Amino acid sequence: MKFRCALLFPLLGCGPKLSSYLQDPYQSPHPECNPAESILALGFSKESGQAAQQNAHSRIAEQIQSQIHSVVTKRNEVLQQQSTETSQVTLIQESVVESNFAYNHLIKDIGMPEQIEEGYHSLACLNVAVIEQQVLATLETPQRKFEQLYRDSVEESDPISFSAKRRKLLEIHQQLQSGFVVLHSLKESESMLEISTKGQLQFLETKAATLRKENPIALGGDVQDEYLQLLQGLMQGQGLVVTITETCEGQRYLMNIHSQQTPTKGPMGGDLHELRIAADLKDCISNEQRQVIVGDFSGYHSNDPAQAYADAWQKAMPETLPIKLQQLFPVLQPLH
Repeated sequence: MKFRCALLFPLLGCGPKLSSYLQDPYQSPHPECNPAESILALGFSKESGQAAQQNAHSRIAEQIQSQIHSVVTKRNEVLQQQSTETSQVTLIQESVVESNFAYNHLIKDIGMPEQIEEGYHSLACLNVAVIEQQVLATLETPQRKFEQLYRDSVEESDPISFSAKRRKLLEIHQQLQSGFVVLHSLKESESMLEISTKGQLQFLETKAATLRKENPIALGGDVQDEYLQLLQGLMQGQGLVVTITETCEGQRYLMNIHSQQTPTKGPMGGDLHELRIAADLKDCISNEQRQVIVGDFSGYHSNDPAQAYADAWQKAMPETLPIKLQQLFPVLQPLH
């Protein structure tokens, strides 16, 4: 009799047998855990039933976290393949979405843990529809703000005001991304909400590109020619139409870049050169003017004021478009 039992149950032996749903929850599903509607995991522990349940919970969380990372990785690959003009629409910061699984409280233990000779077995189940409802509930407030700001942005005709609204819209969209990625990982496809917001962002990016082209900028000032040329190249690289001139003729904006320079002595001796660069922006249609501080820089040399001057200007030379200028125009790169 023992020989026949060993043949029939080579893995489980001839002692107590596990319930069928703990042996194979897919082929013999528990009525409270439909595999077609759920994410499930078996847990095992030699110590206790509670430890088996905790292990099952952890496996579900790890599975979803792995799927979230996979979604983020795929999207980053898509981003690298796209042109600069459309990349803003699909940009996702991995640091934003790669966070701990926040829905452990929705994981349900199925039945009671069962013990056979080698230890304790348990089944945990997470209903996809339940977690989807929870995620959508967390997105409701930022999505409502997104929709209102989107409508305001569509109606906005002033480029600088549009830029401010667009920047805020992108910030809200980043808040939505973590929820979108969880939904994507659960359904293995984009949710209707994500598809809708992506279409809205694409519409605004088209509008931003139009505003960049239709509102040329005159760039001038008393700063070094090298600085103006670098700035012109960076702005043109963002799709802005920029000409180095000091008149409003044929332009929408006149941006005058100027510097305030203060040579002084360091606290321990030596020569310091304090440099502040500011931008005066004039709307050539309304004559409205505003000023932004582009940046403050400091140069030093132990005994030569000219070297301190050169050091300050070297530090001031922009490698990327200064953030304060990004905020004035609907530029392409991610805004901070």
